Amino acid sequence: MENREKIIDQINDLVSDIETNYPELYPFLDENPLTLQYKNDEAMTIDVLKSYLETTQQWLNKYKVNHKA
Repeated sequence: MENREKIIDQINDLVSDIETNYPELYPFLDENPLTLQYKNDEAMTIDVLKSYLETTQQWLNKYKVNHKA
């Protein structure tokens, strides 16, 4: 099982990639990476984080397929 910190790091890397390479998408993100912290917050469960990571990855992949240069 992945731990919360590792998933948050993956989310931060993905969001950073979007911010750097796809700035037109950045305003559409639901979460600002600065708000993702290493808190022991029950609302921020591993399942919620995994779901956010997977959804954001799928969203970016779909964008890449539909907007090939």
